Amino acid sequence: RRPSMLEVFRLAQEHGVPALLHLWVGYGETRRDYLQDLEAILTSLPRLRLVLAHFGLGFDPETLPGLVTLATRHENLYFDTSLYGSFCELWFSRASNQATSLREFVLAHPRQILFGTDVFGSRRKRRQELDDAMRASIGFLEQETIQCTEFRRTSYFQTLDKDKYGPVHFDPLRIRGLGLAGEDA
Repeated sequence: RRPSMLEVFRLAQEHGVPALLHLWVGYGETRRDYLQDLEAILTSLPRLRLVLAHFGLGFDPETLPGLVTLATRHENLYFDTSLYGSFCELWFSRASNQATSLREFVLAHPRQILFGTDVFGSRRKRRQELDDAMRASIGFLEQETIQCTEFRRTSYFQTLDKDKYGPVHFDPLRIRGLGLAGEDA
């Protein structure tokens, strides 16, 4: 809730421009209560359209109930579904562990969910990266299981057995998705 950021949010509200926020709401190594900060911002700026990138990175079992409460109280709070980008192996694995809870969240708040990939096209990037990101990102939402053969085992999967999202295992051939195809979300 820094004054400079509050001014940015105030201007965004005044001009009707959505603000995209990269915030790891579930980050445990901070003294800040990001849920409390978001509540204060959204309450003081009720017309601000605020978008939390990557589902707010708050879909662990401890944090998600707080995001659900915020989404219920503030219809101007949105969540993008981007998980594909830096550390995509890690975030898809974590989202796979929480697929049931994420599915329930998306179905409860469909008008507040925005599609995202966190990958952009560029002359310096291979087209395959964008194609892989679109396939994985759409597949995660639509299908019950996806495969991402382009994923590589990172050191994270070698150092832990479990984190707050669930078991830490690398299985790019069995990533649980939300299975939303055919839903009226």
